[in-house]
Amino acid sequence: MKKIITVILVISLSLTLFSACGEETKGTETEVKTESDTVSNENIKLPKNFSGSFEGIDGLVTVKAKAEVEAESLNLPSGKVSRHSFTNEEARKFAELFLNGRTLYEPERMSKQDIEAQIEKLEGALRGDIELTGDGAGKTPEEIQELLDYYKGELKTAQNGELKLAELEFKEDDFFQGVIAGRTEAKDNLFIVNYPEYADMMLYYKEGYGDKNSDYWENLKYISPGISPEIKLEDAEKQAEKLIEALGLDFSLEDSEPVAFTSEEHIRVYEPGEEPERVSLDDTGWHLYYVRNVQGQPLKRCGEFGSSVLENEQSGETLCWPYEHIEVCINADGVVYFNWYSPYNEPEIVTKNSALMEFSDIENIFQKMIMVKNADIKEQNQRNNTTGRIEIEVERVELNLARVRNIGNFGEGKFIPVWDFIGTRRYVPENAGTEAFEEAETEVVLSINAVDGTIIDRRTGV
Repeated sequence: MKKIITVILVISLSLTLFSACGEETKGTETEVKTESDTVSNENIKLPKNFSGSFEGIDGLVTVKAKAEVEAESLNLPSGKVSRHSFTNEEARKFAELFLNGRTLYEPERMSKQDIEAQIEKLEGALRGDIELTGDGAGKTPEEIQELLDYYKGELKTAQNGELKLAELEFKEDDFFQGVIAGRTEAKDNLFIVNYPEYADMMLYYKEGYGDKNSDYWENLKYISPGISPEIKLEDAEKQAEKLIEALGLDFSLEDSEPVAFTSEEHIRVYEPGEEPERVSLDDTGWHLYYVRNVQGQPLKRCGEFGSSVLENEQSGETLCWPYEHIEVCINADGVVYFNWYSPYNEPEIVTKNSALMEFSDIENIFQKMIMVKNADIKEQNQRNNTTGRIEIEVERVELNLARVRNIGNFGEGKFIPVWDFIGTRRYVPENAGTEAFEEAETEVVLSINAVDGTIIDRRTGV
């Protein structure tokens, strides 16, 4: 987790070349004016490219950039945003949309016969007649008694293979503030929760394509390059966007990837020496990510989940506040997984057209703060008695909207324009040859508030 840097660092930068290159362009969109909002960014000068290289921290951090500067609009809003809790009405609408009239039953639980068998086994273990294996191995008599009491309680309400109708109304349980869960005889599953300690979730999935913790897929690009999904991307998008529109939401596609659908067995963590299950290419499709639009502009995640917290952050009962998104999986038969995650209330626009800093100032801030962000490489080397280095490559620079929050606040925040510097960051051990490198994941290497130049941590949203 990120540590807050409280010491002022004096960094000596060895600049070889770093410049914003190319013909300058200006924002041309019509200025939006209100009584309290008359700012115009039409004279902001943007370069076409951001390129060059430099190093710092005694040569331990090197940065290379060969990036396009992308800004769909220079007229971006800013305002307030807060967490949203699902209502019974929203849950019923969601169920109606995805179940298409099919009856929802309570999730299947252990049968009466299975519970009685479990009770008999536990009672035998307490008497010393049998030894528990598997998950029960090594349990103390007190732990066994606790399990026994649980199953005896379950026995009182156990069904004899009968299906019980699920209620489309939130009920509080020991874990969630409100939960609606069930499945149909056609193996459609609904799991809708209000969970303010982490994130609310409105989830639909077909049996075998996911569960309340994850969806089951692997990226085709990595397991079988060149294989195309059974459904075209544009057709998958149409299906997903029809559902999103039916929910009354204004979201846009942020990311997509071709996938092969797998199983829970495949995605589990394997023990050393175990062989992972092979991925079949018989069931392929698309995994799509959507984000909310504000004034026609997407509130982007840039690949980050936003659920990390700072090392010294006091979160109280609430653990974090992930970024809102909708995740959809679609194969040739249709939608098999749909998850509206960590929802926001409708954002409140305070400024329709935020006053942006000149990009040349943003560039200067990047050169200084990319070194501050990676300055702990010295401490890391001393701790590990090594001389490793960090190599950063900037591949594109985007002007986006981002949700940010104050430290310790996991329910209210703001959305602002930011410059996201996107590329790769790689730690290179001493004496490492190129064969030691693994392909680096694309990430936001630095995010800068486009209005005041402060640094935003995309992992935490702070």
